Amino acid sequence: NLANAGLARASLMLGNYTDADSYAAAVPAGYEYDAVYSTNNSNQNNDMTVQGTFTNNRSYTIRNTWKQYIDTLTGYMRDPLSGVDDPRVPLGHDNNNASGRWYGADGISPFYSMTKYIDLNSPIPITNKAEMNLIQAEVAWHNGDYPTAVADMNINRTAVGLPNLVVPATNQQQGVLDMLLQERFATMFAQGDRLQDIYRFGLMASRVGTNRPLKLPLSYNEEQNNRTIGPGGGKCPGRS
Repeated sequence: NLANAGLARASLMLGNYTDADSYAAAVPAGYEYDAVYSTNNSNQNNDMTVQGTFTNNRSYTIRNTWKQYIDTLTGYMRDPLSGVDDPRVPLGHDNNNASGRWYGADGISPFYSMTKYIDLNSPIPITNKAEMNLIQAEVAWHNGDYPTAVADMNINRTAVGLPNLVVPATNQQQGVLDMLLQERFATMFAQGDRLQDIYRFGLMASRVGTNRPLKLPLSYNEEQNNRTIGPGGGKCPGRS
């Protein structure tokens, strides 16, 4: 199952849409493969929890452009497609600034705690069937089959109690793409997929800003350990 999920993701990124659809369909309902953490010692802690929750370092948060959608009383982001709180995107802070934690570690940026991983041993999904449903939805979108794309997205939404999406009456290609990007954001929130989506759909300049790195550079260790790259060989692929 993990091999099929990985092949589905890789095929999608390579534009091999028939293969992506086939591999994604082979992953069974309910499947999930997690990165597992522990409280045995700090090296085994979930660093997303350490860095991104109000109980710890508060060193990163979401971009302030999402502020309009955050319901700070319930602790969730509202689904922009329906206006309903999305349980897949838990965000919060200690209301009324009771502990002085309205801001992040810099003391300036409004801080919204990443409560998806609230505990030091919270697992992080590496992949799951929900991602596979979205891969199949994207393949359908590329094929111009918008009803199937929306139906695949609705599988995930129904599972968490969100209202179903419908195919827009006009401008269907862009409308369904906007739904797909939002569903990928919410389903795989805080799992490290958003930057790749923004990059591959050419949205870095409009969504993040101009003159930004299109991707994060490779780490020195990765350069050093990869014989085909070598130290100093990991270059930024460009700027927006």
